Amino acid sequence: MRLLAALRIGPRLYLSLVLLGLVPQREAIRGYYHGGLTLHEEHDDRLPHVAFKIDSRYLEHTLTRDNVIRDESYDKAMAIVARLAKTTLVEAVFRELEDGASRPQTQTAALEELRARLAEWLAGGLSLEAGLLERPIVPTISGEPISLARCRAESRRGFWLARERSVVTDALAAQRALVLRGAPDGMLAHLVEVHTRQRPRPVTSVCTAVAALLPAERACWEPLRRALNRLLAARGAKIASIELGHLAYPESPVANWIAITQGKLGELTPVVEIGRVDGGGWLSSGRVVVLNADHPTLARLLELGEHEPELAAYLVLRLFYLHSEQDPDELDRMALEAAEARWHRSTT
Repeated sequence: MRLLAALRIGPRLYLSLVLLGLVPQREAIRGYYHGGLTLHEEHDDRLPHVAFKIDSRYLEHTLTRDNVIRDESYDKAMAIVARLAKTTLVEAVFRELEDGASRPQTQTAALEELRARLAEWLAGGLSLEAGLLERPIVPTISGEPISLARCRAESRRGFWLARERSVVTDALAAQRALVLRGAPDGMLAHLVEVHTRQRPRPVTSVCTAVAALLPAERACWEPLRRALNRLLAARGAKIASIELGHLAYPESPVANWIAITQGKLGELTPVVEIGRVDGGGWLSSGRVVVLNADHPTLARLLELGEHEPELAAYLVLRLFYLHSEQDPDELDRMALEAAEARWHRSTT
């Protein structure tokens, strides 16, 4: 049992000591004691996930010594336990979550369990004491925790969820968007959704590209870029441009793509709008095609492009069509155009 609250209560309240805690099991353990003597232990779900132990001189065991007497004293004790579970225990949960939110790098299974229980209580209509919803229990990418009340206030314009900081979260922050720190399938997202009726959008639903700006990258890229532009022009492509960019950043949903399309290089682009680069109409998209500088195959083709740019350009375009039902004759024509371009270069 994870101890979250311990309270000594005087004899007028019929209890001398009660310990409350949360456990993953819905049917939590209940223990009844009299002066340290065990009267009875059982599992019950009348207070789901709330385990407790009661030591009271007002509790007695039955004549058969196999249970606790369910009399008026027992009923009063249970009423007190129920009240403490809704007040003292809930306060302890918020205190633990607030402490955890201030240390976002050390998220634990225990914190996830607490978030799950709080979400369950809120979904069940638990009435919270004033001020609890203002407690900063929600970690953010910026490092400053916020409250559930702030989440609800922000829910109209939406908010995001990310495991760690990245170029995407920085871009969202520049747009003054709220980015929470957590996993898309974690209990934080569930808790926020229960309270605000809106689920945070995962940052993996958008992507971006970081322009390759290092001098060595640009020098290596230039021969392949010229060859690609000539080959694309020969094919009547109507794209805005073809660029080299980095797609491998924390939580990138496109790190393994050979290329993506964007309206503008480096902008935030919904993943559903990045366009297909395998023959799905990208050559007439009017968008920017961004080659993935972090892709191992493209890295090899960049090396090849320094000496055989036309062949490298042809192989890049073949990758675009890799999973499409492209006409073999079309691929042959593309290979012929690349060979002709190489011949012209070698004879001039």
